[in-house]
Amino acid sequence: QKKTQRRYLVEQIAALRVYRDLAQKSYRFARSGLSTISDLSRGELDLHNAFISGLKRVNPSIRGSAKVAEILQLQLAIGRGFSHISGSDGLSISDQAYIDQVRALVWEECLDELEELLLVITAGKLEMTDDQRLQRLDKVYLSMSEKAAFVQHFQQMVLSHINFKEDGKRSIKNLWKLYGLRD
Repeated sequence: QKKTQRRYLVEQIAALRVYRDLAQKSYRFARSGLSTISDLSRGELDLHNAFISGLKRVNPSIRGSAKVAEILQLQLAIGRGFSHISGSDGLSISDQAYIDQVRALVWEECLDELEELLLVITAGKLEMTDDQRLQRLDKVYLSMSEKAAFVQHFQQMVLSHINFKEDGKRSIKNLWKLYGLRD
């Protein structure tokens, strides 16, 4: 009996070590993700500050364009879309890692678009006519709209994935109950 108890304790220790290693990896992963989000937020804030200071010197027809405000709204919608699914219950570590990769790529493209927007609406950055600036503004708007639509679709797909996994878990629990295997 002592051998059985000893073997059981050794198995418990091994399981706890595996759990500890998994918890450490999860903590490192979460910390790096939060660091990335912080860096992106800081960069976005710097871009917004530059944007606002540049608005003071822009041609009123460009500055007053509704598309500028709409582009910023699209950027905010993209951010909200990712924050809605980040860290959702029901996501595995690999699912969350994939979402973080997609978010990083989309953010990088959005930051490029915001830089383009800054060039278009800031006086003295580009030598362009107002018509050329408006055409560039339309291009940035279209690109940002496409990204926002992608993020909305991606968010729906992730939420569907989570719901599918939860439905599967419920089905398994119901089968266990039905066959008296588990509570």
